Amino acid sequence: MLHPDPVITSLIGALADERPDFRRLAMRRLVRVGAPAAPYLVRALSHRNPDARRQVAVALVSLGKVAKPWLHEAQISNDPQRSEMARCVAALIGAAETDQANWADAWFTRVQNGLDAMECNQEAAIRAVA
Repeated sequence: MLHPDPVITSLIGALADERPDFRRLAMRRLVRVGAPAAPYLVRALSHRNPDARRQVAVALVSLGKVAKPWLHEAQISNDPQRSEMARCVAALIGAAETDQANWADAWFTRVQNGLDAMECNQEAAIRAVA
């Protein structure tokens, strides 16, 4: 069970703010928090606000390896949106750790501009077998 952290919880809430600069600031602060923010961010992959979900994905990709255990758990979640987003973010992190860094950079840009998790997962699957 995750014990509530009021600072992290408040920053997660700020990811849905209507002001884009405020959302980006909250995302950068969550990245600075580091590993302790990872489980909260993974839970927020199913946030009702699409802008918040994008910021969450960007933060998780920025966290990299420390987010992987939490992303793995989310991939088998009963929440289909969280599961799909977790797969996509994990694929981005994995690609960034391999020789596919250019592909990861391109997808990271797409995450920032509006993520289609299903399309990301299809591309990751193609890359995995290529």
